[in-house]
This record gives sequence, structure tokens and C-alpha cells, in this order.
Amino acid sequence: MSQALQNKIISARFPYRLIELTSKYINHTASHKDNTHQTDFFGKEDAIKVLEKEISFVAERQKGPKYDPSEVQKLSKAILQFLQHGSLKTPRQIIAALIGLCQTVAFIVRNTETFDSESPETKPETQQVAERQTTYESQ
Repeated sequence: MSQALQNKIISARFPYRLIELTSKYINHTASHKDNTHQTDFFGKEDAIKVLEKEISFVAERQKGPKYDPSEVQKLSKAILQFLQHGSLKTPRQIIAALIGLCQTVAFIVRNTETFDSESPETKPETQQVAERQTTYESQ
């Protein structure tokens, strides 16, 4: 994922959007003992299938300037292989692993000097809004 971001195959928004979409699959319901109780609405295999669809959806929407479908397919395959690790036994663990992966990669890429952080597509949306607000306020 880091290479795909650095090579601009996918946009810098890719991991953030994937986190946004997949975090909704982790559900909690009220419990008397711990205040929350984990609920899984589908099995491990179904979770992998759903995440595969979400990865494809986000990759299609978050294309980088050098988008290459074959590279995106390699990325998807690598992510899915990671999610099928034997230590990930429940849908919640699988989803949490994907979210953690995305957060880690986004952090590393954002802080890597070789990544062009000045291009408009890599600036966080909050920075762009703040810059626009500053421009409007100074006029």
C-alpha cells in the first residue's frame, strides 16, 4: 500500500476512505457488564469478501495520477493475503487489522520525505479548507 501511494497509483485519500467505510462494520451493542458487547453479523469468509469489495470500490474512486489496474489488483491481493493471517480469527479482528494497516501506512507515507506532500491531492482536506478560509478572511 505504501508503494502504491508513493508511486501515485492510488491517491493519498485511499487509506482514510477505506478506514471510513470499513469501521462501520465493527458493531457494538449495550451490555450490563462492560457497557459494550461485540457483535459479529457475518462470518470470517463473508468479512473477507465484503472487505475485498470495499478495497476495490475505494481503489476505483481514489485513483492516483499514475493509476494502473494491474498494480491495484496486486495491492488488493496483498491486503487480502494479510487479512487471511491465521491469527485473525473473527470478523472484528480482520476489520481491525485492515484499519490498523491503513492507519499505519497513512502515517508512514505522510511522514516520509520522499512522498510529495505538497501536491493538492495529498493535503488533508482540513488543511485545504483552512487555507481557503485564510484566503477569504484576508480579502
